[in-house]
Order: sequence, then C-alpha cells, then structure tokens
Amino acid sequence: MVNQLKHLTLLILLLCSIQLNLAANTPPIAEASDLKAALTHKLIEHISWKNENSIFTFKLGILGQDKKFQQSLLNISKGRKLKQRKINIKVFDRLEDVKDVQALYLCNDQAGDIHNVFSFIKNKNILLLTDQCDDHKYIMLNLAFKENLESFFQVNKANLYIEGFEVSPKLLFLGGSEIDVRELYHKMRSDLVTEKSKVLEQREILKEMTENIFQMKSSITKLDSDISKQKTAVKDKVEQLESLGKIYKDKQSELLRKQNELNDKVTIIKSQANLIDSQKTKITLGNSDLLSLKNNLQIIENNIKVKQNNLDLSLEQVAELQNKIQAKEQQSNELSVILKQKESMIEVKEGTINNQLKKIKWDPIQST
Repeated sequence: MVNQLKHLTLLILLLCSIQLNLAANTPPIAEASDLKAALTHKLIEHISWKNENSIFTFKLGILGQDKKFQQSLLNISKGRKLKQRKINIKVFDRLEDVKDVQALYLCNDQAGDIHNVFSFIKNKNILLLTDQCDDHKYIMLNLAFKENLESFFQVNKANLYIEGFEVSPKLLFLGGSEIDVRELYHKMRSDLVTEKSKVLEQREILKEMTENIFQMKSSITKLDSDISKQKTAVKDKVEQLESLGKIYKDKQSELLRKQNELNDKVTIIKSQANLIDSQKTKITLGNSDLLSLKNNLQIIENNIKVKQNNLDLSLEQVAELQNKIQAKEQQSNELSVILKQKESMIEVKEGTINNQLKKIKWDPIQST
C-alpha cells in the first residue's frame, strides 16, 4: 500500500513538472533535479514559520555547486508563488554569505559540512533542506530520492520543532519517512560514550601537553633570560667593536700621518745625505788648502812672536820714558808751586809798596 502511494506521488510530481515545462515553452525534462525542485516546493508548503504572516516574499537559498538543481529550481519558481507569496532564489558560494532567507537547500557536494551549516543557521528560523545527507543528527528535511523510488525524503521532526517550525500532518503522505529519534538517540548516546572516552584520552593528552607546555614555557623563560643576557653581551661587544673600530680608524689615520711624516723625513735625510756627500767632497778638497793655511799660519805666528818680543822691548822703553816724563812733570809741578809762592810774595810786596806810595802821595810818573 505504501509503495503504491509512493508511485502515485511520483507520477503526480512528474505531471506537474511536465506542465511547468510546457508553460515555459520548453521541452519536458524528467531528471532527478526537476523532481527535487518540485519536491522542495511541496515540502515548504507543509512547513510553517514562526512569524509567517510578516513574510511577503519567500527567499530560498542554495549553497553548493549543483548547477542542474539551481536551474531546475529557477525554472519551477518562475512565475509561481509559494504559499501565495512571491519567490526569490539566492545562490551562495560561501556559508558566511548566507543571510536573509527562509529556507536553505544544501547541495550534495556540501553534505560533509552539515555540522557547520546546522550550527550557522541555528536559532535563525531557517529551514534546512539537504540532498542525500547521511548524518541524520543535523538534518531537518533530507531529500533521499533513489532511482528505485524507495523513498523521497526523510524528516527529523525533533530538529524542526527545536528551530520553531510547525509540521503539517500531511507531510509524510508526500512519500517521506520520519527519522527514528529513539534509534538516533541510542546511536547518539553510543557516539557520546565514544566521544567521552576520546575526551578522557584527550584530557590525559592535554594534561601531558600542558605539563610539556609548562616545561617548555619554563625553558622558554630561561632561554629568554639567556637570550636577553646574550643580547646585552652582544650589544656590549658591538659597542666595544665600534669603539675599537673608531680607535683603529684613528690609529690608522695617525699611522698614515706618521708614514707621510716619515716619508718626508726620509726625503729630507736623502737630501741632507746628498748635501753631506757634497760637503765631504768640498772638505776633502779643502783639507789641502787648510794644510797650506796651517803652514802660513805657523809662519805668521812665528812673525807675531818676533814682533811681540820687539813690542815688549818697545813697551819697556816707553815705560821708562813715561817714568821720566812723570818725574819731569813732578818737577814742573814743584816749580809751579814755587813760582806761585813767589808771585804771591811779589803781589804782597807790590801791595805794600802801593800803600806806602799812597801815603806819600807819590806819583811815579811825575818823579820820573
């Protein structure tokens, strides 16, 4: 009975697809992408949003690279309404760009990222439709269409209710099956036990890594201290090298200056040596002249000695003459004194005579 109902539903969807293609003046295409697009419309008709009355345009997003499904959904949505509202199709290349949509269709090439997608749209009242996703924990409506027509879609009502959606009782009549939450719960519980075991192992690993990190930090701290000391030492060495470099440059400049001075002195010494050699030649030449001069000098000295002897004799004679002159002068002085005495006596006598004549008033002229 159930299989007959599935076959009937598939037939109805195929007829709807053919009618839509005819209305668009395109030839009918019976592909899985068309069935998925038609089923997407039907599924959304049986889901209610929290504030559905405030929705004026239904915005359906597609995340993935299924170009056939994108084209099929665009074709089936063209000129149609969803819940008596216009339809706007948005295609996204990145999960971060998904926003302002009421439903998101996750293509099969993105099924491996279902966990991140589910976490991204969580609490945003976005209906998630997936294509043949095997991880039932994160699905809401999963299109599981197979070629053998066993099932069209799977429903995880728990996730739908948690996200605030209401599900029509007629949803499963479209050929869907409800995920066994109990079995899923047991599987999740088993997975949780496994995860706990892994967490415990990871905790031990983390503990060991923490200890290693602490030891590494201690080592790094010590290394930082050593590096700081080495940097200081290197800085000191660099300063010393710079100082030595400066001293070396100064010494080099001083050495160059002294080398230049030495070269100048060598030049002067060479010049002086040449002058000395010239003077030695002149001295050698002048030695003969000096010898003859010495001989002449000896002759002159001998002549001087003879003349000196003669001079000594003359000096003795002059000394005798001087003594005689001095004796004569002394005699002359003595005679002068005697003459002066006699002149004084004469003057006295003349005074006496004059006085006597005055007394007798005798005029010598008249008496003559």
